[in-house]
Order: sequence, then structure tokens, then C-alpha cells
Amino acid sequence: MAKTTKAQLFIAQVLADTLSATFAGRKALYGTGAVVTNPGLSSETLGEKVQVPYFNSLGEFETLANDGDALTPAQITSAADESTVQHAGKAFEVTNWAQMAAVGDPYQEAANQMAEGAYRTFDKALITAASTTSLSLDITGRATKTWHWDAYVDAKLKWGDEQENIELIVCHSKVYGDMLKEKDADGRPLLVDPRDGKLPRYGGIPVMVSDRCTVNAGAPNTYESLVLKKGALALWYNDGIGVETDKDILVNSIVAAVHVYFVAHLYRRCAGGTKQGVVKVVTQ
Repeated sequence: MAKTTKAQLFIAQVLADTLSATFAGRKALYGTGAVVTNPGLSSETLGEKVQVPYFNSLGEFETLANDGDALTPAQITSAADESTVQHAGKAFEVTNWAQMAAVGDPYQEAANQMAEGAYRTFDKALITAASTTSLSLDITGRATKTWHWDAYVDAKLKWGDEQENIELIVCHSKVYGDMLKEKDADGRPLLVDPRDGKLPRYGGIPVMVSDRCTVNAGAPNTYESLVLKKGALALWYNDGIGVETDKDILVNSIVAAVHVYFVAHLYRRCAGGTKQGVVKVVTQ
């Protein structure tokens, strides 16, 4: 009589629980604070619009000219932007389950790979959302067309007097190479790589390298880098990510699938500010 061995068993709920725990330990865009993450998105449908709320600013303090003058009451009001729900997922056959077990816990391995894949998708969507910012600096018409310190300063000036809380620079690997070549007057590199698993820093700001950044084909190509402030973006995804299974009777295998519904959104303005929290820098 044929027997089912322990290595052939697949328990979907175990993977679902492991996946939820693994997701909780991950952070979008390296957890720099540029993204406000909310895993509470309810079950939606692909393409559906959702409201992303935020509070409007109360404005400046009033200066009273005379003793006894009264303040003008202002309301704390809220508004909302709309964003589109996106759908991503991954399916795999469990016929290879026993092979995965040879290198460790198969549930944890599957959860790690799925969480990594999901957050790569999230990061790509967040970079796409950030690239829609209305704050942009194009230096391709300047004498120095590649990334350099003065261009970074000019990018920050797009925020005027709201330059605090810069959390992250996201750039293409080509632009990262230009950063590596920059040095101060004493020959010291402006980009510092701690080589301890943390992100390198440019002028004290963490730098994330991603070839998902937009490359505009041309002669030569141009590259879009992003400078982000704290809380510039929002990421919502469905809570309680589950694992769905079905049996393929033709090949006697189990197919498992994980579906994620999410929203990647660029806020109209940062909390406490009046401008969007992303500046796009276009270089060669």
C-alpha cells in the first residue's frame, strides 16, 4: 500500500501563518520612514478606487494688533486623494515541496521568498507613484549633467523652507556610480558605505539603489532619481494574507497561490507641510 510521507504533506494554514509573520517583519523602501505602511486594506477588486485621507493644514498663527482682539476660529478639516487598487500574486506547485525541505524549513523558505517578491513589487509601485511628483529638477541642460552635490542642493530647495525630514534618495545604479566618484576638497568620498548591512549615505541621507528607477532612452540616456521626505508615500495592503490551494488531478499535484491587493500612493503634501514629499532629479 502506498504511504504518504511527512515530507509530502502541505498544510496551507501553516504557510499562511508563517507568511503573515514574515510580512510583519518587512518594511517598504528599507523601512526608512519615507513610506507610511498600513496593512489594513480591506478586500478590494483590481482597479477599484480607494480614498487615502489626510488632514488639511490649519495655516499660520494669527498676529493680533491690539489688546482684546479676537482670534478667528479655524476648522480642522480632512480631505482625501484617490488611488487605484493593484493586484499581485504568486503561484507554485507543491510537487517540489520535499526538495525545498532539504535546505531548511520549507514553510519559512516559501514565506521568505513570497514576502521578498511582494515587497519588490511594492517598492516598484512606490517608485512609480513617487515619480509622478510635481516637484522636478532637470539638470541635463547644465554644464555638469550627471548627479553632483550642487544638483542635490537645488533639489532640496524645491521645498523652500520645508527641507527637514529628508529620509531617502532612490537612484539607478548608473547614478549611484556617479555618486561613488564624488569627493570633497580633501579627496574624501561624499558617499559613505558602512558595509554593515545598512544603506550607504550621501550627505548623511540613506541611498537606495534600484534599477526600477525610470530610464529615458536617448543619446545619451537620462535617469530619474528621487529625493523623499518622511511620510511622503503611503502603502496599503490587504490584512490577513492567505494561501489558497487547489489540486490538479491530472498531474496529482497541489497548486498554492498567494494574492496581495495593495495601494501605492504619493501624498499631496507631507504632514505639517504644504508641498509633496518627493523631488525628482533628472540627470544623464
